[in-house]
Amino acid sequence: MEKHPLNPMTDASLPRLLAAQTPKAIGYLDLNIIQHGVEAVTHALNLSQSEGRPTM
Repeated sequence: MEKHPLNPMTDASLPRLLAAQTPKAIGYLDLNIIQHGVEAVTHALNLSQSEGRPTM
């Protein structure tokens, strides 16, 4: 996508790309958290929501 003739992708960071399109807070789950299983993911999502980043 970097060399796409109409819409070149100059940044591969999904959180930054989404942040440019919405006034809402953007967060993400690092692969390391996901690899630690359901409890780690649940904890991270709950923390994110408590900090004002709703899950979509």
